[in-house]
Amino acid sequence: MITLSCGDSSTSLPDSLEPIFSPVSVVSESAIFSCGNSFDDLIQNDIPHVENEGTYFFIGYQQVSALNTDAVIARFDDGESTWCRNDYETTNDDSKGIGILWQSTDSLYGVFTITGVQPGESFFRFSSNGWLSSYGQGGGVSISVILSIDIDSGDPEVATMISSQLSNGDTNTAILREFEIVDDRIRAILDSGFSPRKTDRSPFTCSGSSPITWTLDLSFNLETALASTAENCL
Repeated sequence: MITLSCGDSSTSLPDSLEPIFSPVSVVSESAIFSCGNSFDDLIQNDIPHVENEGTYFFIGYQQVSALNTDAVIARFDDGESTWCRNDYETTNDDSKGIGILWQSTDSLYGVFTITGVQPGESFFRFSSNGWLSSYGQGGGVSISVILSIDIDSGDPEVATMISSQLSNGDTNTAILREFEIVDDRIRAILDSGFSPRKTDRSPFTCSGSSPITWTLDLSFNLETALASTAENCL
């Protein structure tokens, strides 16, 4: 069962981002669908989604081959397809859509996972201005991507990577588990390996075992980390 979490209707936002409804979000284990699926297909198969007044956004991934997945996100209005995008990442890397934050009538964010860098069309096309612009050293572990999306067309806008970092400098896993608006920022709560990052992108010094609960606050444009805390980390 997918649970939708709504932000406090009294949340203070900049005038340009003031919603006409409370922000809604969903984060879930990813589900399989394609742009060929109908609205009824997606509802009947309990595909992760958010909804307001007949507008739905669904997120998941399509199985391109036995060894490859591509993220997919779709908008439906009153049961009819408005747009569907499966072209944000089309390399041999595995990408999946795991979350949506619908902030206002013109503000939409998707959450995705990737496992490395492969030649071709990837999320890195959109992350040059993001807080963290690259996957980093190494490969094979899952990290999170937050992407701002044009709500009318599904066109990608700005992305940021979110990863942790091993002591040898290699990228380590960071998977987003909660996603919400808190005052003037986006708050992402993640399960992280050693070690989560401070706002300056350097790794914390942590003790104990992983996963580590990491709370990262980002600006709405995804370019700046406003706060970063992690359990048992300094």
